[in-house]
Amino acid sequence: RAALLRGSPFLAGAPRNRRESWVHLGLLPISVTFGITAGFLFGFYYQETVARYRGASAVGLVSSLGSAVCALASIPLSVLSRRVGKGPVVALGSACFGLIGALYLLLGNGPVLGSWGGVVALNALMGLGRAVWENTNKACHADLVDPAELPAAFAHMYMVTGGTTFLSLFVFPSFPLWIMALSIVLSAALMGPGYYRAKHHAAASRRASAHEVFSASRDQATVGTRSSGCSVMGCFKDNSPGGSKPTSRTEMLRGCIDEGGAEAAAGSYGAVLVL
Repeated sequence: RAALLRGSPFLAGAPRNRRESWVHLGLLPISVTFGITAGFLFGFYYQETVARYRGASAVGLVSSLGSAVCALASIPLSVLSRRVGKGPVVALGSACFGLIGALYLLLGNGPVLGSWGGVVALNALMGLGRAVWENTNKACHADLVDPAELPAAFAHMYMVTGGTTFLSLFVFPSFPLWIMALSIVLSAALMGPGYYRAKHHAAASRRASAHEVFSASRDQATVGTRSSGCSVMGCFKDNSPGGSKPTSRTEMLRGCIDEGGAEAAAGSYGAVLVL
C-alpha cells in the first residue's frame, strides 16, 4: 500500500518511515501559520483596517512595508541563526505572527490598529515573520529532512502555505474577528515545539540510519569472508605450523594467501577489523 501511494504523482517522495513523517509534521506549523496570517492580511486587514482608517490609497504603500522588512531582516536573521541556532529564530517568528493575532484579540479592529503607527507595526511584524518563513524555515528543511526527500518536502511546504492562504481568503470572511485572530495565535504557538520535535526525530532517524549502514557493512564483510574459501577460523586451524594457532595477523594473512590468494586474505583481514 505504501509503495502504491508513493508511486502516485501527488504523493511522490512521501516519508519513508515514521520518524521522517514526524519531521515533516513538526515543521508543518511554520507554513500553516504563515499561510493563515497572509490570508488574514489579504482577506481582512488591508480592506477592513488599512482602507477604512487610512484610505484605499494607503493600501499599496502599507503592503510594501512588509516586503521591505522581510528583505532587510533576511541577512540579520541568518547571522542570528548561526550564532544562537535556528530554534530561537523560529520562536521569534512565532512571536511575530502570534502578536498580530493577539493585538486584534486585545484591541479589536479600531482606530488604534488603524493608525499609522498601528499599520506600520503590524506590517513590520508580518515582515519579520515572513523572513523567518522564507529563510530559516527553508534552512530547517534542508538540515532536518532526508536529502532524498528534500524535493518532496519543499513541494509539500509550498503546497501547505498556498493551500492555507487560499482557504483563509474564502473562509475568514464568514468568521468573526476573534476566531480569525485566535487561529493565528494557536498555530503560531505550535511553531517552536514543532521545530524541536522535528529536530529530535531527525536526530533519531540519522542514528537509526547509521546503525543500519553499520549492520549491513558488517554482514557483508562476514558473508564475503565465508565465501572466499578461507575463513578466519580455517586460517587459524589449517595453516599454522604444527597445528598451533598463529599469534599475529601477519601469520594469519600468510596462511590465507598460501591457500586462498590475496583476495581471501583481504576479506579475512577486513572481517577481523569489523569483529
